[in-house]
Amino acid sequence: MEPEKQKEKGIRVVVADDIEDSLDLVCSLIKEVCPQAKIIGKHTTLSQTQKTIDSLHPDVVLLDIKFVSEGKTAFDLLELYRKNNQFAFKPIIFSGHCEREYYDMAFQYGAVHFLPKPVDKERLKNAIERVKPENRNETILSANILKNTLVINTATRSHFISPKDIVYFQSKDSYTYIVLANEQVIKSSRNLGFYEKQIKSFSDFFRVHNNTILNLNFIQGFSNKTERDIILKPPFGEIKSSREKFKELLEIIKRKT
Repeated sequence: MEPEKQKEKGIRVVVADDIEDSLDLVCSLIKEVCPQAKIIGKHTTLSQTQKTIDSLHPDVVLLDIKFVSEGKTAFDLLELYRKNNQFAFKPIIFSGHCEREYYDMAFQYGAVHFLPKPVDKERLKNAIERVKPENRNETILSANILKNTLVINTATRSHFISPKDIVYFQSKDSYTYIVLANEQVIKSSRNLGFYEKQIKSFSDFFRVHNNTILNLNFIQGFSNKTERDIILKPPFGEIKSSREKFKELLEIIKRKT
């Protein structure tokens, strides 16, 4: 069999870190703890990483978060694949930046693991071994499901919610309340701006007020009693829009009808 057509065995891995010493170290750890893994690409830029992903189709991609020279993050790259429905690999995030926002975003993009630097050997081994080549079709399916899922983390659990089931987000007293179609209300310590970024690719949401982002599919009409009151489908009552946003909302609805 010709070498280029021979099927590679083991887990196929791409690693990216903008610091070369860190990149070398992670690659060395992979070889040590996962000898069955084959590193098919190691890069210091996201642009190089993307080319390797597109041409060699790895099973798993290990990504540092910040790529300073390009002014981008790992999430910029992952968003490209999510938007284009080409998420055929499992990401693993490793970083010295362990802020909660990064942690949340990593799992929003289906990360197998979030590994703080310096990378722990056993956690690295465990993360990589979760990804098996024979599960590639399952990986693609999971990624497609993830594309239409919002992860909402609270103090006690993570909620995986389809955006179509969210009626509105509303901020109050330093919390965001997410109201669902089944009338469940999830209380999040994240601010409204955080969720606005998370749902930017979903066109059915519109910020009708400084404190409210509404799913337009739940609008039933507008009140004749008071200006700018939006009537929602039962049993969700009414929501008030700001003057400026109400004008924009009417234009959006006109375009949709």
